[in-house]
Amino acid sequence: MLGLYPLGTGPNPSIYDKSLKAAPAPELAFTPVPIHAVALKNDSVMRPWTGKANCTKYRKYVKSLRRTPTYKKQAKKYKKFLKRMSAITGVNEGKKTRKILYEINEIYESLSANIQHNLPLPKGISSRDMELMSQLADWNYHHQFLGKRIGRLTGGPFVGEVVANFSNYIEKGGKARKFYLYSGHQRTMLGVEAALGIETARTEGPLFKGRVPPLGSHYAFELHEPKQGSFAVRLTFVSQQGEKTISIPGCPSEMCPLERFEAVAAEVVPKNWRAECAASR
Repeated sequence: MLGLYPLGTGPNPSIYDKSLKAAPAPELAFTPVPIHAVALKNDSVMRPWTGKANCTKYRKYVKSLRRTPTYKKQAKKYKKFLKRMSAITGVNEGKKTRKILYEINEIYESLSANIQHNLPLPKGISSRDMELMSQLADWNYHHQFLGKRIGRLTGGPFVGEVVANFSNYIEKGGKARKFYLYSGHQRTMLGVEAALGIETARTEGPLFKGRVPPLGSHYAFELHEPKQGSFAVRLTFVSQQGEKTISIPGCPSEMCPLERFEAVAAEVVPKNWRAECAASR
C-alpha cells in the first residue's frame, strides 16, 4: 500500500485522530488504507494450491507427479545437471533426482531474484544454467496445472469471482465498482489458464509448448457493451512483450458474448470448492 500511497503524499493525520498533540512531519504524512485478509485455509480464489489451503484432491495429484513415468524420464535425462544445481545450492542435496526436479522452482526462483536485482549468481552457476533451470521450472509448473480437472480446483473459484463482478456491475446499472485488481502469483495465473484451457501469449518453450507467465505479467478481463444492453468479455494477456488478446475456448470470437462466457465458466467453477477438494475422485 505504501507503494501506491507513499509517505509524504497523504493528509495531515490529525484529520483522522483529533487527539494527536503533534502531527508527523510532512514527509511522513500517510494515507490510511484498510486491509482485509483471508486466511490461507479459506483462500480458494488466489492461493487454492497452497498446502495450508489443504485442497486434498489437488495436493494428492501434485505429490503423485514425481512418481510418474513422465517425471522419472525427465529426471533421468537431466540427472547430472539437477544433481549439480542441488549440490551448489544445498537445496534437496542427496535427494532422489526426481524430487530435485519436482522442486526445481525453489532453486530457480530464488536465483532469478539475483538477476532481477543485478546481483551475482553463486559460483559454478552460469547464465546458461539459469536458462535451463528456467525451462525445467516452467515444465514443472506446467505439469502441476494441467487440464480442466485441475483447473477447476486451482482457477475455477477465480473465474467465478470474475463472473460475479460482471453480474454485479450489470445488475446495478453500471453504478457498482468498475475496477478490481488482484495481485497473485505465477501459480494463480496457471490455475486460471488451466480452468479456461488457454495457452496465453507465452512463447513456445524447448521442453513443451508454452512458458510460465513471466514476472510482472497479468491478465485483464474486460466487460464491454458493444450495443446497449448487450455485453461481451475480452481477455488480454500483458507482459513486457506487449498486450495480446486471448481467444477463450468455447467462445465464437475474441470478443466473447457474456452469455457464452458465463456458460464456459459454469463448466469450471465449483459449486462447493471445499467439498470438491475433499472428494476422492
